Amino acid sequence: MCNKEGLRYILEEHPAIEILSLPNTTTIKEHIPNWEGEENKRIVCLLRDDLKRLKEDFFSIYDLHPAAGGLVLNKANAMLLIFRRGYWDLPKGHIDPGETKEEAAIREVQEETGVQKLTLGRGIPQNYVQKNATYHTYLDKKGKRILKQTFWYQMFATDVANLVPQTEEDIEQVAWINQDNLASYLAQTYDSIRDVIEAYLKLH
Repeated sequence: MCNKEGLRYILEEHPAIEILSLPNTTTIKEHIPNWEGEENKRIVCLLRDDLKRLKEDFFSIYDLHPAAGGLVLNKANAMLLIFRRGYWDLPKGHIDPGETKEEAAIREVQEETGVQKLTLGRGIPQNYVQKNATYHTYLDKKGKRILKQTFWYQMFATDVANLVPQTEEDIEQVAWINQDNLASYLAQTYDSIRDVIEAYLKLH
């Protein structure tokens, strides 16, 4: 989403982007089914002069589910990945009432991987707008549109002895992956997870 001032920056990063001028919530709703579940992925920019109103209209279509997770490194600089539902992933989960984003990120990593001794690092920035958050959408079992906002943090593990996948969350495997071997895992992950890992690698 952008206004005319932000369009130049986006075009520099994504010259093949599709630009749609959508004046209201109704027109956004009309286009959303065309974007959901596409096999041929594309980048679409929603353009309106009033960026604040555009964001409000877009977000009103979804139920917002805030979550938090971690990109965890051990002393050998290997990265902690989980395997769930056919994809390699980073540990993450919903923020409980009363929790901070940071508290939720640590708790979710501990619950999903079994790693208990963690030191929290900085947020992993995605861009100047999203900061350290990624967004993805899906339909829940009732057909309701969900927008999952996940905040990402770098973490360091000092105790790597016991990796225990949280099977009740459909996690089949937890593994430390050497960064030299990441390419094959990135080929079998979600776009948003790939964005987080690549953002971290650019910084380091």
